[in-house]
Amino acid sequence: MDHCGVCSLKTGAWGVADNSVSVVDCAEGTLRQFQTQPRGNQPRLRALKITKLFVTHMHADHVMGIVPFLRHVLHPPPIVGSSDTDLLLKKPPSIEIYGPAGLRSFVRNVLSMTFTRTADTYAVHELLTPTCTRTPCDSAALHPSESSGADLMCGEDGFWRHITSARGRLGDVVVDAGLIVHRVPCLGYVFREPSFPHRKLAVLGDTCDASPIIPLLTSPPPSLLVHEATDAFIPRDVDPQAKRSREEVGQKVLARGHSTPVMAGEFAKRVAAERLILNHIGSRFTAPRQYQGEKDVRFSVIDEISRQASEAWGMGRAEVAFDYMRMTVPELRPGFEVNVVMQEGLRTIEGECVEQERKDDDDDQGAKGGAGSNGKMTRGGYARWGRGAERGRYHKRRKTDGPS
Repeated sequence: MDHCGVCSLKTGAWGVADNSVSVVDCAEGTLRQFQTQPRGNQPRLRALKITKLFVTHMHADHVMGIVPFLRHVLHPPPIVGSSDTDLLLKKPPSIEIYGPAGLRSFVRNVLSMTFTRTADTYAVHELLTPTCTRTPCDSAALHPSESSGADLMCGEDGFWRHITSARGRLGDVVVDAGLIVHRVPCLGYVFREPSFPHRKLAVLGDTCDASPIIPLLTSPPPSLLVHEATDAFIPRDVDPQAKRSREEVGQKVLARGHSTPVMAGEFAKRVAAERLILNHIGSRFTAPRQYQGEKDVRFSVIDEISRQASEAWGMGRAEVAFDYMRMTVPELRPGFEVNVVMQEGLRTIEGECVEQERKDDDDDQGAKGGAGSNGKMTRGGYARWGRGAERGRYHKRRKTDGPS
């Protein structure tokens, strides 16, 4: 949990100290994103280091990269008749996949229909509710490259707690999950440190209402919240070509089970998230072209999306995700403890409110409803420089930064 990054706008990846990598969702092109990371002074994430994949829901733009990814990381099968064949099949799974009901059948069927065989194996663990249909996982039903997975039933409160864990630099990182509202069953994942420094990363799937997962986002609140912002109302003074009204955007986004930047910011405020990243940006908001510089109106559009979320959040600058974005979740300084009780948006550390830090943040904000006046465009997206003397150093970006 030392680094969090975004390989694409619909796929997130992070690394932990045991040298493994985990991924949330696997969109088409995820493998290509790993292979085309910019070279720089930051270590590149390798697809072969991925050990866990967490799927939020079964829409095609979140799962169509799974099978190409498995074909790459599980290696070709041994030659028929090789003495290594039986030994390889007895190995534990190299990749563990977690997700909603139906995921096991999807992966199994696509591998079978494409006549895919691999040397190493994978396992699919399905997160089930009492009304879900279970997919058989006995030896007769398994794909030749598949190890038996678990059926993980939610608790009485509707949550899946401690579904898996990994070893981080400062201790274990535990994974919880909960349902959020979308057109289809959809999950949000929470990655947390049970012991000091108690960092918490919340990565939500597509949603128009994430409130059902709030009990997993308290005591302490999220150090980093990744929330979708599929659509947004853009005023004509920002983009002269914009034609849709605020009401039209609001009706359409709710009908499709998605969120606007304002909805993302309001939810971040509700759970007192310390940092906010907006992902799943709709295809109508294409990335700015660097060579056009400030003449490209898309820079202003992306800044407007960030401004709307930041204003609704009221606790800092919301950052819009871009390919190869890197975000570090810092640990607290040694000797300081966090009071998990949040009061009026202030965090208490050893009995002292971090009020000066909040004031420094406010002083850095520009006139556009809390948007930063000292923002800088980096390679592929927007990153703000400077959020107070204490936090600003964690938000600098280099043009050569890769995902993490």
